[in-house]
Amino acid sequence: MSKTYVIHWASRINGRMGKGTTLFEKQEAEQLVKELNHDFPDIHHEMVDNGNESQPVHPPEPVTACQA
Repeated sequence: MSKTYVIHWASRINGRMGKGTTLFEKQEAEQLVKELNHDFPDIHHEMVDNGNESQPVHPPEPVTACQA
């Protein structure tokens, strides 16, 4: 397996987005996304295949602001 996946994230609170630079194998990226979404529920994480035109592997969830 080749390391072509990066982690894309979006804040559910303020709408900020970003993409990591560390490359992961598919299985590593899937596990990391699961852990990050569990540990940081206010930030949506998804894996992106950088070798496939940087398209998200799963459709993104809508980013909504939390109401306090």
